[in-house]
Amino acid sequence: MNNNHSLKCINIMVILLFFIIILCQCKKLKLPKEVREVFQLHKYYRNSIRFCQMPNQPPAKRMSKLKWNTYLAEKAQLSASRCDYSYDSPSDMNFDEFGTVAQNIADSPTLKIASWFVEYKSYSFNDNKCNDTCMQYKQIVNGEETEIGCGVQKCGKRFLVVCNYSPAAEEDRQPYEKGTQENCDDVDDAEY
Repeated sequence: MNNNHSLKCINIMVILLFFIIILCQCKKLKLPKEVREVFQLHKYYRNSIRFCQMPNQPPAKRMSKLKWNTYLAEKAQLSASRCDYSYDSPSDMNFDEFGTVAQNIADSPTLKIASWFVEYKSYSFNDNKCNDTCMQYKQIVNGEETEIGCGVQKCGKRFLVVCNYSPAAEEDRQPYEKGTQENCDDVDDAEY
């Protein structure tokens, strides 16, 4: 009986250890609240283009689904943790496996990245010209973009938000292929 009892205890311990390992892995994959908010905002803004909800901006004919990339996020978090409000150097942004990578940075008392998106107001899609700056906006709605990773760091009383994207939007090209009203009604996959 003693051996049976010991064997049962060992089995229970192994099962408990297994569940602890699984729980730890799930916690690792869970994005911090602030980073999750930034990712959700990106998808919200992309959907607003996709479904004709942006004044003076045409719908996208096609927009790649945006996926979270842990490696890009780790690099973004490393940049954010320095509390340096400047873009990484081109050599720091050379990630061979991604080809071109772009970066957006926001210094904000809150986590709102709206300042990146409101650049649409100064962007003329048909002419592909900006009255002011609009590269951050073009990167968010880049129709070919498939990967994103962001980092958020509290620096004093403000937050520094850094996002890395792949592939990078091209300055001399429109960010996506222009669609029609029919594309606005195509809601098969409403998360871009």
